Amino acid sequence: MSRIFYAFVIATLGSGCSLYSPPGGEGDPGEDWKARSTWHGRATVEIQDFDRLVPASRLKDRDFPSWVRRPGVGTPAVLWRGRSPDQPFVSDIGTALPVTFLRQGNSLEIYDVLSLDEVDRGAGPERLAVNYTAPLAYMRKQGDLKLPVVRAMIESGRYDGETGIYRFEPVDPDRIPVVFVHGLKSSPSIWKNMVNRVRADEVVRKNYQFWSFSYPTGLPILYSGMRLREGITEMQETYNPGGIHPRMDKMVIIGHSMGGLLTELQIKDSGNSFWPEGRPRPEELGLSEPQAKIFRDSVFFEAVPQISRAIFIATPHRGSDVAVSRVGEILSSLIKLPKDLTTSVISIATLDPFFAEELGIEGQMPNSVDDLRPDSEFLGALRRIPFAEGVPVHSIIALGEEPLTGPVTERDDGLVSYPSAHLDEAVSEKTVMFGHRAPNHPEAISEVVRILRLHLEE
Repeated sequence: MSRIFYAFVIATLGSGCSLYSPPGGEGDPGEDWKARSTWHGRATVEIQDFDRLVPASRLKDRDFPSWVRRPGVGTPAVLWRGRSPDQPFVSDIGTALPVTFLRQGNSLEIYDVLSLDEVDRGAGPERLAVNYTAPLAYMRKQGDLKLPVVRAMIESGRYDGETGIYRFEPVDPDRIPVVFVHGLKSSPSIWKNMVNRVRADEVVRKNYQFWSFSYPTGLPILYSGMRLREGITEMQETYNPGGIHPRMDKMVIIGHSMGGLLTELQIKDSGNSFWPEGRPRPEELGLSEPQAKIFRDSVFFEAVPQISRAIFIATPHRGSDVAVSRVGEILSSLIKLPKDLTTSVISIATLDPFFAEELGIEGQMPNSVDDLRPDSEFLGALRRIPFAEGVPVHSIIALGEEPLTGPVTERDDGLVSYPSAHLDEAVSEKTVMFGHRAPNHPEAISEVVRILRLHLEE
Protein backbone atom coordinates (compact mmCIF):
# COMPACT_ATOMS: atom_id res chain seq x y z
CA MET A 1 0.00 0.00 0.00
CA SER A 2 1.15 3.55 -0.73
CA ARG A 3 2.57 6.07 1.72
CA ILE A 4 -0.43 8.28 1.00
CA PHE A 5 -2.81 5.51 2.10
CA TYR A 6 -0.91 4.99 5.38
CA ALA A 7 -0.78 8.74 6.04
CA PHE A 8 -4.52 8.98 5.60
CA VAL A 9 -5.17 6.02 7.90
CA ILE A 10 -3.07 7.68 10.61
CA ALA A 11 -4.87 11.01 10.15
CA THR A 12 -8.36 9.49 10.30
CA LEU A 13 -7.63 7.27 13.30
CA GLY A 14 -6.98 10.42 15.29
CA SER A 15 -10.58 11.54 14.71
CA GLY A 16 -12.16 8.19 15.39
CA CYS A 17 -12.77 7.50 11.70
CA SER A 18 -11.27 4.88 9.47
CA LEU A 19 -11.30 3.55 5.96
CA TYR A 20 -13.13 0.39 6.97
CA SER A 21 -16.82 -0.47 6.65
CA PRO A 22 -18.98 -0.57 9.79
CA PRO A 23 -20.53 -3.97 10.44
CA GLY A 24 -24.23 -4.72 10.31
CA GLY A 25 -26.92 -2.33 9.08
CA GLU A 26 -30.69 -2.36 9.09
CA GLY A 27 -31.58 -2.81 5.44
CA ASP A 28 -33.62 -0.79 3.00
CA PRO A 29 -35.74 2.02 4.49
CA GLY A 30 -38.67 1.36 2.14
CA GLU A 31 -40.41 3.66 -0.32
CA ASP A 32 -42.66 5.18 2.36
CA TRP A 33 -39.71 6.23 4.49
CA LYS A 34 -40.77 9.90 4.73
CA ALA A 35 -44.09 9.08 6.37
CA ARG A 36 -42.37 6.89 8.96
CA SER A 37 -39.38 9.11 9.75
CA THR A 38 -38.41 11.36 12.66
CA TRP A 39 -35.55 13.81 12.20
CA HIS A 40 -32.86 14.30 14.83
CA GLY A 41 -30.57 17.15 13.90
CA ARG A 42 -30.42 20.77 12.78
CA ALA A 43 -33.64 22.72 12.50
CA THR A 44 -32.45 24.05 9.13
CA VAL A 45 -32.85 20.58 7.60
CA GLU A 46 -36.26 19.16 6.66
CA ILE A 47 -36.35 15.51 5.60
CA GLN A 48 -39.52 16.23 3.61
CA ASP A 49 -37.38 18.33 1.26
CA PHE A 50 -35.38 15.27 0.13
CA ASP A 51 -36.23 12.84 -2.63
CA ARG A 52 -34.40 9.71 -1.50
CA LEU A 53 -32.96 7.96 1.54
CA VAL A 54 -30.29 5.61 0.22
CA PRO A 55 -28.36 3.15 2.44
CA ALA A 56 -24.63 3.58 1.99
CA SER A 57 -24.35 -0.19 1.52
CA ARG A 58 -25.78 0.25 -1.99
CA LEU A 59 -22.56 2.01 -3.01
CA LYS A 60 -19.40 0.20 -4.04
CA ASP A 61 -15.81 0.94 -3.13
CA ARG A 62 -15.10 1.78 -6.76
CA ASP A 63 -17.66 4.62 -6.60
CA PHE A 64 -15.12 6.88 -4.83
CA PRO A 65 -11.31 6.94 -4.54
CA SER A 66 -11.19 6.63 -0.73
CA TRP A 67 -13.76 6.26 2.02
CA VAL A 68 -14.15 7.80 5.48
CA ARG A 69 -16.27 5.58 7.72
CA ARG A 70 -16.79 4.94 11.41
CA PRO A 71 -18.32 1.82 13.02
CA GLY A 72 -21.22 2.08 15.42
CA VAL A 73 -24.96 1.55 15.70
CA GLY A 74 -27.44 2.19 12.91
CA THR A 75 -27.36 2.21 9.14
CA PRO A 76 -25.25 4.90 7.40
CA ALA A 77 -27.19 6.44 4.52
CA VAL A 78 -27.55 9.38 2.16
CA LEU A 79 -30.34 11.94 2.06
CA TRP A 80 -30.43 13.20 -1.53
CA ARG A 81 -32.40 15.86 -3.35
CA GLY A 82 -32.27 16.55 -7.06
CA ARG A 83 -31.98 19.94 -8.69
CA SER A 84 -35.19 22.00 -8.69
CA PRO A 85 -36.17 25.60 -9.58
CA ASP A 86 -36.75 26.53 -5.93
CA GLN A 87 -33.24 25.43 -4.96
CA PRO A 88 -30.62 28.01 -6.05
CA PHE A 89 -26.91 27.23 -6.29
CA VAL A 90 -27.51 23.52 -6.94
CA SER A 91 -25.88 21.67 -9.83
CA ASP A 92 -27.34 18.81 -11.84
CA ILE A 93 -25.96 16.28 -9.34
CA GLY A 94 -28.17 17.67 -6.57
CA THR A 95 -27.46 18.02 -2.85
CA ALA A 96 -26.79 15.26 -0.33
CA LEU A 97 -26.28 14.79 3.38
CA PRO A 98 -24.70 11.93 5.36
CA VAL A 99 -27.16 10.48 7.87
CA THR A 100 -27.64 7.35 9.93
CA PHE A 101 -31.02 5.74 10.58
CA LEU A 102 -32.27 3.38 13.29
CA ARG A 103 -35.50 1.39 13.25
CA GLN A 104 -37.93 1.73 16.15
CA GLY A 105 -40.63 -0.76 15.24
CA ASN A 106 -41.96 0.41 11.87
CA SER A 107 -40.62 3.95 12.28
CA LEU A 108 -37.25 5.35 11.27
CA GLU A 109 -35.16 7.61 13.48
CA ILE A 110 -32.85 9.61 11.16
CA TYR A 111 -29.77 11.27 12.66
CA ASP A 112 -27.81 14.20 11.25
CA VAL A 113 -24.24 12.91 11.58
CA LEU A 114 -22.69 16.24 10.60
CA SER A 115 -23.91 17.53 13.97
CA LEU A 116 -24.54 14.41 16.10
CA ASP A 117 -22.11 11.64 17.04
CA GLU A 118 -24.08 9.60 19.57
CA VAL A 119 -27.56 8.30 20.32
CA ASP A 120 -29.01 7.30 23.70
CA ARG A 121 -31.57 4.49 23.40
CA GLY A 122 -31.96 4.13 27.18
CA ALA A 123 -28.79 2.25 28.04
CA GLY A 124 -26.42 5.20 27.77
CA PRO A 125 -24.72 6.96 24.83
CA GLU A 126 -23.83 4.81 21.82
CA ARG A 127 -21.64 5.87 18.93
CA LEU A 128 -23.50 6.20 15.63
CA ALA A 129 -22.16 4.39 12.59
CA VAL A 130 -21.18 6.91 9.92
CA ASN A 131 -20.19 7.00 6.26
CA TYR A 132 -19.07 10.55 5.45
CA THR A 133 -18.09 9.66 1.88
CA ALA A 134 -21.42 8.19 0.80
CA PRO A 135 -23.05 11.54 -0.19
CA LEU A 136 -20.10 12.45 -2.43
CA ALA A 137 -20.09 8.98 -4.01
CA TYR A 138 -23.84 9.06 -4.57
CA MET A 139 -23.75 12.50 -6.20
CA ARG A 140 -20.90 11.31 -8.37
CA LYS A 141 -23.17 8.54 -9.64
CA GLN A 142 -25.82 11.11 -10.60
CA GLY A 143 -23.38 12.75 -12.98
CA ASP A 144 -19.83 13.97 -13.09
CA LEU A 145 -18.64 16.63 -10.68
CA LYS A 146 -16.82 18.38 -13.51
CA LEU A 147 -17.10 20.14 -16.83
CA PRO A 148 -15.28 18.53 -19.77
CA VAL A 149 -12.16 20.35 -18.66
CA VAL A 150 -10.17 20.53 -21.91
CA ARG A 151 -13.17 21.42 -24.05
CA ALA A 152 -14.40 23.95 -21.47
CA MET A 153 -10.98 25.60 -21.47
CA ILE A 154 -10.68 25.79 -25.25
CA GLU A 155 -14.34 26.57 -25.98
CA SER A 156 -14.81 28.87 -22.99
CA GLY A 157 -17.53 30.91 -24.67
CA ARG A 158 -19.66 27.80 -25.15
CA TYR A 159 -19.49 26.88 -21.46
CA ASP A 160 -19.69 30.35 -19.94
CA GLY A 161 -23.33 29.66 -19.02
CA GLU A 162 -22.17 26.86 -16.69
CA THR A 163 -20.23 29.32 -14.54
CA GLY A 164 -21.49 29.54 -10.99
CA ILE A 165 -21.04 28.87 -7.31
CA TYR A 166 -22.60 25.60 -6.20
CA ARG A 167 -23.39 23.87 -2.93
CA PHE A 168 -23.54 20.13 -2.40
CA GLU A 169 -25.42 20.06 0.91
CA PRO A 170 -28.33 21.97 2.50
CA VAL A 171 -27.48 25.53 3.49
CA ASP A 172 -26.88 26.07 7.20
CA PRO A 173 -26.62 29.78 8.08
CA ASP A 174 -24.98 28.88 11.40
CA ARG A 175 -21.97 27.33 9.65
CA ILE A 176 -19.04 29.14 8.08
CA PRO A 177 -18.92 28.81 4.27
CA VAL A 178 -15.76 27.48 2.67
CA VAL A 179 -15.57 28.24 -1.05
CA PHE A 180 -13.21 26.14 -3.21
CA VAL A 181 -11.89 27.58 -6.50
CA HIS A 182 -10.23 25.21 -9.01
CA GLY A 183 -7.52 26.14 -11.49
CA LEU A 184 -6.72 25.97 -15.23
CA LYS A 185 -7.86 22.85 -17.09
CA SER A 186 -9.49 21.62 -13.91
CA SER A 187 -12.91 21.40 -12.27
CA PRO A 188 -14.58 21.16 -8.84
CA SER A 189 -13.72 17.44 -8.80
CA ILE A 190 -10.17 18.40 -7.71
CA TRP A 191 -11.69 19.10 -4.27
CA LYS A 192 -13.65 15.87 -3.75
CA ASN A 193 -10.93 14.14 -1.72
CA MET A 194 -10.34 17.22 0.42
CA VAL A 195 -14.02 17.64 1.27
CA ASN A 196 -14.24 13.92 1.95
CA ARG A 197 -11.31 13.90 4.33
CA VAL A 198 -11.76 17.17 6.20
CA ARG A 199 -15.20 15.91 7.29
CA ALA A 200 -13.37 13.30 9.34
CA ASP A 201 -12.38 16.13 11.69
CA GLU A 202 -15.14 16.69 14.24
CA VAL A 203 -14.51 20.41 14.68
CA VAL A 204 -14.53 21.09 10.94
CA ARG A 205 -17.62 19.05 10.08
CA LYS A 206 -19.66 20.69 12.86
CA ASN A 207 -18.71 24.27 12.01
CA TYR A 208 -18.26 24.56 8.24
CA GLN A 209 -20.26 24.08 5.03
CA PHE A 210 -18.66 23.57 1.62
CA TRP A 211 -19.25 25.34 -1.69
CA SER A 212 -17.41 25.23 -5.02
CA PHE A 213 -16.98 27.67 -7.89
CA SER A 214 -17.12 26.15 -11.39
CA TYR A 215 -16.07 27.99 -14.54
CA PRO A 216 -14.58 27.36 -18.00
CA THR A 217 -10.93 28.10 -17.44
CA GLY A 218 -9.87 29.71 -20.73
CA LEU A 219 -11.64 32.96 -19.89
CA PRO A 220 -9.59 36.01 -18.83
CA ILE A 221 -8.83 35.82 -15.12
CA LEU A 222 -10.32 39.25 -14.42
CA TYR A 223 -13.57 38.13 -16.04
CA SER A 224 -13.72 34.84 -14.11
CA GLY A 225 -12.87 36.75 -10.93
CA MET A 226 -15.86 38.99 -11.59
CA ARG A 227 -18.13 35.97 -12.02
CA LEU A 228 -16.87 34.49 -8.74
CA ARG A 229 -17.49 37.81 -6.98
CA GLU A 230 -21.02 37.91 -8.40
CA GLY A 231 -21.67 34.36 -7.19
CA ILE A 232 -20.49 35.04 -3.64
CA THR A 233 -22.47 38.28 -3.48
CA GLU A 234 -25.63 36.54 -4.70
CA MET A 235 -25.12 33.71 -2.21
CA GLN A 236 -24.80 36.20 0.65
CA GLU A 237 -27.82 38.21 -0.46
CA THR A 238 -29.88 35.01 -0.65
CA TYR A 239 -28.90 33.35 2.62
CA ASN A 240 -27.46 36.19 4.70
CA PRO A 241 -29.44 39.34 3.83
CA GLY A 242 -28.23 42.32 5.80
CA GLY A 243 -25.60 40.17 7.53
CA ILE A 244 -28.14 38.58 9.88
CA HIS A 245 -26.05 35.41 10.25
CA PRO A 246 -22.63 36.29 11.75
CA ARG A 247 -20.97 33.03 10.73
CA MET A 248 -21.90 33.51 7.07
CA ASP A 249 -19.84 36.72 7.28
CA LYS A 250 -16.68 34.78 8.20
CA MET A 251 -16.09 32.97 4.91
CA VAL A 252 -12.90 31.13 4.02
CA ILE A 253 -11.89 30.91 0.36
CA ILE A 254 -9.41 28.31 -0.93
CA GLY A 255 -7.87 28.55 -4.40
CA HIS A 256 -5.75 26.00 -6.24
CA SER A 257 -3.33 26.97 -9.01
CA MET A 258 -4.92 29.66 -11.23
CA GLY A 259 -7.93 29.51 -8.91
CA GLY A 260 -5.68 31.15 -6.34
CA LEU A 261 -5.44 34.20 -8.61
CA LEU A 262 -9.25 34.36 -8.81
CA THR A 263 -9.14 34.11 -5.01
CA GLU A 264 -6.74 37.07 -4.80
CA LEU A 265 -9.21 39.16 -6.77
CA GLN A 266 -11.80 38.60 -4.02
CA ILE A 267 -9.64 40.06 -1.24
CA LYS A 268 -8.18 43.14 -2.94
CA ASP A 269 -9.44 46.58 -3.95
CA SER A 270 -8.62 47.24 -7.59
CA GLY A 271 -8.54 51.03 -7.65
CA ASN A 272 -7.20 51.96 -11.09
CA SER A 273 -4.72 49.08 -11.20
CA PHE A 274 -6.40 47.40 -14.18
CA TRP A 275 -7.63 50.54 -15.94
CA PRO A 276 -5.17 53.40 -16.47
CA GLU A 277 -6.03 56.49 -14.50
CA GLY A 278 -7.21 59.38 -16.65
CA ARG A 279 -8.51 57.21 -19.48
CA PRO A 280 -12.23 57.15 -20.32
CA ARG A 281 -14.19 54.63 -18.26
CA PRO A 282 -15.87 51.71 -20.09
CA GLU A 283 -19.26 53.43 -20.20
CA GLU A 284 -17.65 56.45 -21.90
CA LEU A 285 -16.24 54.46 -24.81
CA GLY A 286 -19.42 54.00 -26.79
CA LEU A 287 -19.95 50.38 -25.73
CA SER A 288 -23.39 48.95 -25.16
CA GLU A 289 -24.45 48.91 -21.51
CA PRO A 290 -24.01 45.10 -21.19
CA GLN A 291 -20.51 45.36 -22.70
CA ALA A 292 -19.59 48.31 -20.51
CA LYS A 293 -20.86 46.53 -17.41
CA ILE A 294 -18.69 43.48 -18.07
CA PHE A 295 -15.57 45.62 -18.30
CA ARG A 296 -16.54 47.94 -15.44
CA ASP A 297 -17.25 45.08 -13.04
CA SER A 298 -14.14 43.17 -14.13
CA VAL A 299 -11.62 45.97 -13.59
CA PHE A 300 -13.20 48.11 -10.84
CA PHE A 301 -14.01 46.22 -7.65
CA GLU A 302 -13.59 46.06 -3.90
CA ALA A 303 -12.70 43.15 -1.64
CA VAL A 304 -15.65 40.94 -0.78
CA PRO A 305 -16.41 41.97 2.82
CA GLN A 306 -17.68 38.53 3.92
CA ILE A 307 -14.35 36.81 3.14
CA SER A 308 -12.17 36.82 6.24
CA ARG A 309 -9.41 34.30 5.38
CA ALA A 310 -7.80 32.85 2.24
CA ILE A 311 -5.70 29.77 1.52
CA PHE A 312 -3.59 29.49 -1.64
CA ILE A 313 -2.51 26.06 -2.86
CA ALA A 314 0.19 25.83 -5.58
CA THR A 315 -0.77 29.30 -6.85
CA PRO A 316 1.38 31.03 -9.53
CA HIS A 317 1.29 34.53 -8.02
CA ARG A 318 4.15 35.51 -10.31
CA GLY A 319 3.13 33.41 -13.27
CA SER A 320 4.27 30.14 -14.77
CA ASP A 321 7.01 29.53 -17.33
CA VAL A 322 4.71 26.98 -18.93
CA ALA A 323 2.59 29.88 -20.21
CA VAL A 324 5.51 31.14 -22.30
CA SER A 325 6.56 27.69 -23.49
CA ARG A 326 5.58 26.20 -26.84
CA VAL A 327 2.81 24.25 -25.07
CA GLY A 328 1.48 27.46 -23.55
CA GLU A 329 1.52 29.23 -26.90
CA ILE A 330 -0.42 26.37 -28.51
CA LEU A 331 -3.00 26.36 -25.71
CA SER A 332 -3.43 30.11 -25.94
CA SER A 333 -3.94 29.95 -29.70
CA LEU A 334 -6.65 27.27 -29.32
CA ILE A 335 -8.79 29.10 -26.75
CA LYS A 336 -11.97 30.63 -28.13
CA LEU A 337 -13.45 33.40 -26.00
CA PRO A 338 -17.10 34.53 -25.85
CA LYS A 339 -18.06 36.71 -28.82
CA ASP A 340 -19.33 39.57 -26.64
CA LEU A 341 -15.94 39.84 -24.92
CA THR A 342 -13.86 39.84 -28.10
CA THR A 343 -16.24 42.27 -29.80
CA SER A 344 -16.00 44.63 -26.84
CA VAL A 345 -12.20 44.59 -26.84
CA ILE A 346 -12.03 45.26 -30.55
CA SER A 347 -14.42 48.17 -30.01
CA ILE A 348 -12.27 49.60 -27.19
CA ALA A 349 -9.06 49.30 -29.21
CA THR A 350 -10.75 51.01 -32.15
CA LEU A 351 -12.29 53.82 -30.10
CA ASP A 352 -9.22 54.47 -27.95
CA PRO A 353 -5.94 53.23 -29.51
CA PHE A 354 -4.19 53.80 -26.18
CA PHE A 355 -5.42 50.43 -24.97
CA ALA A 356 -4.16 48.63 -28.05
CA GLU A 357 -0.69 50.16 -27.69
CA GLU A 358 -0.15 50.43 -23.94
CA LEU A 359 -1.95 47.34 -22.67
CA GLY A 360 -0.91 45.03 -25.47
CA ILE A 361 -4.50 44.23 -26.43
CA GLU A 362 -3.90 44.78 -30.14
CA GLY A 363 -7.52 44.08 -30.89
CA GLN A 364 -7.52 40.73 -29.08
CA MET A 365 -8.62 39.90 -25.55
CA PRO A 366 -5.90 38.12 -23.52
CA ASN A 367 -7.08 34.71 -22.30
CA SER A 368 -6.18 32.95 -19.04
CA VAL A 369 -2.98 31.41 -20.44
CA ASP A 370 -1.82 34.86 -21.57
CA ASP A 371 -2.60 36.17 -18.08
CA LEU A 372 -0.34 33.50 -16.57
CA ARG A 373 2.75 34.70 -18.39
CA PRO A 374 5.30 35.93 -15.81
CA ASP A 375 5.54 39.22 -17.74
CA SER A 376 1.79 39.75 -18.13
CA GLU A 377 0.33 43.17 -17.37
CA PHE A 378 -2.37 41.48 -15.32
CA LEU A 379 0.03 39.74 -12.91
CA GLY A 380 2.19 42.84 -12.57
CA ALA A 381 -0.82 44.91 -11.57
CA LEU A 382 -2.19 42.23 -9.24
CA ARG A 383 1.07 41.93 -7.33
CA ARG A 384 1.15 45.67 -6.67
CA ILE A 385 -2.25 45.64 -4.93
CA PRO A 386 -2.14 44.94 -1.17
CA PHE A 387 -4.40 42.35 0.40
CA ALA A 388 -7.44 43.67 2.24
CA GLU A 389 -6.63 44.69 5.78
CA GLY A 390 -7.56 42.12 8.39
CA VAL A 391 -7.74 39.17 5.97
CA PRO A 392 -4.96 36.67 6.80
CA VAL A 393 -3.64 34.58 3.91
CA HIS A 394 -1.93 31.18 4.01
CA SER A 395 0.19 29.34 1.45
CA ILE A 396 0.50 25.63 0.72
CA ILE A 397 3.26 25.10 -1.83
CA ALA A 398 4.11 21.89 -3.69
CA LEU A 399 7.78 21.18 -4.33
CA GLY A 400 7.53 18.10 -6.56
CA GLU A 401 7.86 14.48 -5.54
CA GLU A 402 11.63 14.08 -5.75
CA PRO A 403 13.59 14.11 -2.45
CA LEU A 404 14.56 17.59 -1.30
CA THR A 405 18.29 17.97 -1.94
CA GLY A 406 18.69 21.70 -2.60
CA PRO A 407 17.12 24.97 -1.53
CA VAL A 408 13.34 25.23 -1.84
CA THR A 409 13.78 28.36 -3.95
CA GLU A 410 14.94 26.11 -6.79
CA ARG A 411 11.99 23.72 -6.59
CA ASP A 412 8.75 23.50 -8.52
CA ASP A 413 5.75 21.18 -8.76
CA GLY A 414 6.04 20.71 -12.52
CA LEU A 415 3.98 23.81 -13.33
CA VAL A 416 4.52 26.38 -10.57
CA SER A 417 7.86 27.26 -8.98
CA TYR A 418 8.37 27.97 -5.30
CA PRO A 419 9.35 31.63 -5.92
CA SER A 420 6.12 32.14 -7.86
CA ALA A 421 3.96 30.52 -5.17
CA HIS A 422 5.65 32.19 -2.19
CA LEU A 423 3.98 35.18 -0.51
CA ASP A 424 5.80 37.41 1.94
CA GLU A 425 2.38 38.42 3.30
CA ALA A 426 1.37 34.86 4.22
CA VAL A 427 0.90 34.27 7.94
CA SER A 428 1.84 30.63 7.39
CA GLU A 429 3.51 28.60 4.65
CA LYS A 430 3.40 24.82 4.35
CA THR A 431 5.46 22.95 1.75
CA VAL A 432 4.58 19.42 0.60
CA MET A 433 6.57 16.98 -1.48
CA PHE A 434 4.02 16.48 -4.21
CA GLY A 435 3.12 17.45 -7.75
CA HIS A 436 0.77 20.21 -8.84
CA ARG A 437 -2.40 18.37 -7.72
CA ALA A 438 -1.49 19.24 -4.15
CA PRO A 439 -5.11 19.43 -2.84
CA ASN A 440 -5.00 15.61 -2.84
CA HIS A 441 -1.96 15.35 -0.57
CA PRO A 442 -2.64 14.29 3.06
CA GLU A 443 -0.31 16.95 4.46
CA ALA A 444 -2.07 19.67 2.46
CA ILE A 445 -5.43 18.41 3.71
CA SER A 446 -4.15 18.35 7.30
CA GLU A 447 -2.92 21.92 6.88
CA VAL A 448 -6.33 23.04 5.68
CA VAL A 449 -7.88 21.39 8.74
CA ARG A 450 -5.37 23.19 10.98
CA ILE A 451 -6.17 26.56 9.39
CA LEU A 452 -9.93 26.02 9.62
CA ARG A 453 -9.58 25.18 13.30
CA LEU A 454 -7.42 28.31 13.77
CA HIS A 455 -10.07 30.37 11.99
CA LEU A 456 -12.64 29.30 14.56
CA GLU A 457 -10.34 30.24 17.43
CA GLU A 458 -9.57 33.67 16.03
